[in-house]
Amino acid sequence: MSTPTARKRRALPTSEVVTAVVKSSPVPISSAEATQSLAILTELCPFFLKPLDIGGADWLEMPGAVAATETADVRGANASPSSPGRKKDSSELLVTRSPKWVKREAGGLREVREIIRRELELQD
Repeated sequence: MSTPTARKRRALPTSEVVTAVVKSSPVPISSAEATQSLAILTELCPFFLKPLDIGGADWLEMPGAVAATETADVRGANASPSSPGRKKDSSELLVTRSPKWVKREAGGLREVREIIRRELELQD
């Protein structure tokens, strides 16, 4: 018997993702163009979006990012002892911690934009 994972997989059928891309595009695009764009995105940024084959059907998954609790643990290891007052729960720590403790998320949209920008510059 397998142990259930702590996180849900964020996967959707490719056809649903294509439909969402077509509907949300500020300019009219076809399903074929949306499919091609998603294929390019999965090729350039597999850390952000990756193709899956589930039961013979094409699906797309957004792999999970580094858990915020890991970042909070790093902060806890370097922080000074807390005061004997009311203890903050983990959600309060995430909101109130200093920016120097916030770990830059690897594989986020910023990195995707940079990769796409570099690819476009290479083609010009």
